Amino acid sequence: MARVTEKYASDPIEQAKAQALAEYSAKKTSSVPTEIVDLPSEGRFYPKDHPLRSGKIEMRYMTAYDEDILTNASYIRNGVAIDRLLDALIITPGVKFGDILNCDKDAMIIAARILSYGKDYDALITTPSDKQLKVTIDLSKLDLKTTLLESNANGVCSYTDDQYKIQFKFLTIQEQSNVMKSEKPMFEFLVNSIVSLNDETNQEKIKEYLQYNMLAMHSKKIRKYITDNLPSIDLTYEFEDEDGGVFRRGFPIGSNFFYPES
Repeated sequence: MARVTEKYASDPIEQAKAQALAEYSAKKTSSVPTEIVDLPSEGRFYPKDHPLRSGKIEMRYMTAYDEDILTNASYIRNGVAIDRLLDALIITPGVKFGDILNCDKDAMIIAARILSYGKDYDALITTPSDKQLKVTIDLSKLDLKTTLLESNANGVCSYTDDQYKIQFKFLTIQEQSNVMKSEKPMFEFLVNSIVSLNDETNQEKIKEYLQYNMLAMHSKKIRKYITDNLPSIDLTYEFEDEDGGVFRRGFPIGSNFFYPES
């Protein structure tokens, strides 16, 4: 049931209206098909009580109404059109878009495209012989790249070397966005990722240590360990060139990704 504002909390008529509106809204969306989407994280890096701990998220198909999200001038100008679309397509209860792990975002984008316009995506790629080749990519065949890292009940992982014993988490979509907007993204990446450094859990003290004590060579090593073990969706595909040779390459996601010509 929709949350009732304090203004109407004691008004039974307004409560009934709010409940009726919530039930009506639920009926309106119930006819839209949904799919269960597998996440690269497998849910292992979310806290145990998080709704995505199962490693799956429910998303609905895009409707005609949703298409306007992708052409909204303000969203495009601020680079958030895809984020707004994904947020609108999430069905799993209790999931806030910004709290989803950033490593799961690309898989959701691919799923949204498949649910909206089908699995076939036409693109233009460059072959190893430097020729342009028109291809059709079956998006449903992209693989999830999982990781063997273990996590605790809070979704936190461990890193240990001769100097450091670190517990870290993978960043959420909101945290990653904040990092990329920072003037010192590599530093902020560590600040946001590390939850414990040599048993110190005070975030201000960790930040101070990273700023004044950790050498760049160690910082780089830790960042590399985290990113190398990041689960993701493999955005490369196997193609056949004009001579029958097979090669693997990433493919461009152009302006027609959510607006296919056919």
